[in-house]
Amino acid sequence: MKKFAVIMLGLMLATGCEENTVQLPEDVAIAFVEAYYRYDFRQAEQLATAEGRRILVFRASNTTQEELDAFNAQEESVKAENTGVTLINDSTTSVRLHMSNGDDCRVTVVDCNGQWLVKAISF
Repeated sequence: MKKFAVIMLGLMLATGCEENTVQLPEDVAIAFVEAYYRYDFRQAEQLATAEGRRILVFRASNTTQEELDAFNAQEESVKAENTGVTLINDSTTSVRLHMSNGDDCRVTVVDCNGQWLVKAISF
């Protein structure tokens, strides 16, 4: 029995040293918005609730070839900077972001079974 306990303890310590995958709401908001601005809707979709995915579907269906051409001509992707976080309740956070292209937005991030996901974004 002691051998089993020692082996289990060793396994727990070995796996406990892996990189922590828990993300903060503001990290999720930044990753979502940066993917949104890169037109990487597949990546953004992984960070969104069903409501957040509707935003992506709307944006994707209204993207013109001219917008894609302008994006492809850019040398740098838009970067987002956290300018404020407001905890609304235990499972909802509002994150204010400023983008390197001058845009500002507010992203609502919700806790869905221990994973932070984007529910809404307003520009």
